[in-house]
Amino acid sequence: KLPAVWRGNLAVDRKLAFLDSNVSVEAIYTRIDRALFITNENINPTTKGADGRQRYAGNPSTLANARYSAFTDLYRISNVRAGESAYFTLSWSRPMKNRWSFDASYTRGRSTEAQAIGQTTAAGQWQRNVIFNQSVVEVGRSDFEVKDRVVISGSREFEFIKNAKTTVSLNYEGRTGNPFSWIYSNDLNNDGTSNDTVAVPSGLNDPRFDFSGLNATQQQFYMDFMRTSGLAKYAGGVAPKNAFTQPWVNKLDLHVSQAVPLHFKTAQLEVFFDWTNFGSFLTRRLFNYYEEAFRQT
Repeated sequence: KLPAVWRGNLAVDRKLAFLDSNVSVEAIYTRIDRALFITNENINPTTKGADGRQRYAGNPSTLANARYSAFTDLYRISNVRAGESAYFTLSWSRPMKNRWSFDASYTRGRSTEAQAIGQTTAAGQWQRNVIFNQSVVEVGRSDFEVKDRVVISGSREFEFIKNAKTTVSLNYEGRTGNPFSWIYSNDLNNDGTSNDTVAVPSGLNDPRFDFSGLNATQQQFYMDFMRTSGLAKYAGGVAPKNAFTQPWVNKLDLHVSQAVPLHFKTAQLEVFFDWTNFGSFLTRRLFNYYEEAFRQT
């Protein structure tokens, strides 16, 4: 079945005499009723790894590794009831009066899911989903969660040409960076794809790990990396999906619109110019907006 959610919101608006403005508070809660969940039914389970994760015979495209030798990849799309989000927004705004307006808001929230659906094929979706155990519904932080977000915009009207308004608007967005996961670059569970979460040693004597193939310098480098990357927070366990966050992002956009007088009073023509990420032209040190889809290894 197609995805479906239950969603409810509660909001309160209040008009203020100060600056002839409005303030509002809104809470939105969403619970996933049906989400798509994709599994590869042809991976063949074998043993459990030292960290407890299920291991497999290998990539099922090699028939000797497949659970069902008459097939290579065998993807199943099913529904699961897993995941939710909750967001709270406080906003203050003033509609356009006396040729100026503004809007300011702050949003804080959280979002969880079992799989982030963002690919065009079942194979692509299955391969990109970060997991500890394949074919198990593991609810974690959503790929699309924005924990904190600040939006401030302002507009000013001018009349350089009689009866033809010119409007200049600036829109600032500051938000938490995108969530990301640490995974192994190799295929740790031997299922044919590299999307396995990282097990973090409690120390060089952690029984789940064998460091005998590394010299003392390499062992120290490995443990130092655990600390500097933030993975050490999960020492003795496994770093969950999307447990880490990219740096805070600042973005500033510019919008300019110009009304053009027409002989037809029933029609209006407006031309506009948008400069997305205008802030980086002013200073890249402050306005560091960028989008990057990646998986750390």
